[in-house]
Amino acid sequence: MKRRSLLITALCAVVVLFTVANLALAAAPPKVGLVLGGGAARGFSHIGLIKALEEQGIPIDILVGTSMGSIVASLYAAGYSVENMEMLIASLDLSQLVQILIPPQGGIVDTTRFERYLDVLLHGQSISELGIPFYPVITELLTGEEVALGQGSAATGVRASMSIPGLFPPVEIQGKYYVDGGMKNAVPANVAEDKGADVIIAVDVKKELPEVDFNNILNNVQLTMWFMIDGYVQLNTEGADVIIVPEVKFDSYMDFQRADYFIEQGYASGLAYMEEIKRAILAEDPDFQFVPYEQEGFSDEEMLKIITAAKQAAAQVKPRFSIKPGLELESPYGIGLEVSGGPLGWLSAGYRYWLGDRGHEGYVGLTQPGVGKISLGLRTSSTWDGIGYRLQAESVPFWGSTTLKASYQTKGEDWWKVSLHNPKLLASTSLALGLDVGAGQRRLPAQESFVQVAPLARIYPTSGFTPVAEAALVRPYFFAGVDIEHTLGADTAFDVHGGIGSEVRLFGLYPIDVQAGLKRAHTQELEFRFAVIGGRF
Repeated sequence: MKRRSLLITALCAVVVLFTVANLALAAAPPKVGLVLGGGAARGFSHIGLIKALEEQGIPIDILVGTSMGSIVASLYAAGYSVENMEMLIASLDLSQLVQILIPPQGGIVDTTRFERYLDVLLHGQSISELGIPFYPVITELLTGEEVALGQGSAATGVRASMSIPGLFPPVEIQGKYYVDGGMKNAVPANVAEDKGADVIIAVDVKKELPEVDFNNILNNVQLTMWFMIDGYVQLNTEGADVIIVPEVKFDSYMDFQRADYFIEQGYASGLAYMEEIKRAILAEDPDFQFVPYEQEGFSDEEMLKIITAAKQAAAQVKPRFSIKPGLELESPYGIGLEVSGGPLGWLSAGYRYWLGDRGHEGYVGLTQPGVGKISLGLRTSSTWDGIGYRLQAESVPFWGSTTLKASYQTKGEDWWKVSLHNPKLLASTSLALGLDVGAGQRRLPAQESFVQVAPLARIYPTSGFTPVAEAALVRPYFFAGVDIEHTLGADTAFDVHGGIGSEVRLFGLYPIDVQAGLKRAHTQELEFRFAVIGGRF
């Protein structure tokens, strides 16, 4: 009798526990997994999509990302709001966060600085410490195995997830080398399913060609790569409830300058798929309430401090070897080459040949991150005897893109000169107005002081950059300017110049200007001018 009572009691307890468990399961809302695919600059559309999800009350319980999707997902998982991420992008200068590897070592572009920058943004947290469960997807280079990281440094995991083979070196994690997860799983919806998501929203920021030319080798290689990757996408997104494809299929992966456009497209795509998303959630929980929300994020003051600290941390990474070519076929006709980084650290060394007076100059420089650069050079010339030295200094940009430049030399025309340079004091999508203002003193042909003002206008016939061979962005322009120099106590001279040029961004990152035109000096002589400006890699 006693044994029967115990059995009945145990059965009742099991029934009660089973009932409570079922009620708890019924009360738990479905977990929503957001899967963000790769796409480089096109991946900025993920930010707009998240904004649409928040406004419509769609929760984000699990985040999975590949490549650019991994970057955006990590920031959101770390607590950044949509407005915070927009502020980050507005302050972003990717050319300062990556470096060309000379010689190439596993890739062409080193991303060590970017990892340091991102680690500060993510507050040095591991993947498991982030506020929302997050899984960056990477590919083991030796075996091709797909891995969804759930632990270890978040910044390192994201860097591995974005390491496109050939372009970026593989990233070592616990003795193994990993590359971009998109090589095996560009839209890893299967990972969200494995991690317990009940509803899966996958975002495929795919790329397509507006026109196909089968005689174009690059087109054929691109198409081959894409259908191989698309095969994995179709396989790995079979469990997705909604697959969103933003309308950025024909935009370049390099066009990082159009972040606002990509964000707008992501927001629009989120709204376009919203009814489908809500149906998928209601199918899991018919009583689900869609309550709009907004991740709190950080204040503008906090963001400024975080961004400054992140940039400073990135700048402290010892520079790799870099090369700065220079060519300016305008008096005094200079051509040169500068090498920096590597074993030189923050030192640089360069050589310049002055075609006009058949002179040679060798110099060494020192760069202080966040401050500027100073260099000391020795120069010879066929127009003077002996060796002269020249001291030059240039600040980092401040007040927008303004830089302060100063020089002093013992031989040659100018003795000393100080100037402020701003290439885009006023700028719009079609026009840019630059300005140089300077003062100095020269000893040739007579000792005299002078002031200079040099306004320069650029007119852009196109509103944005055009991709060329998927390796660079170009934006042509017409330019015209006047150099006004007033010698104190004497005359004012005017030099007028103009021509055509193009802004070039290698891989969408590294800025170079190429110009060709004519210059009419105050001596009434007409000179041809060709110049390659900038180009520090």
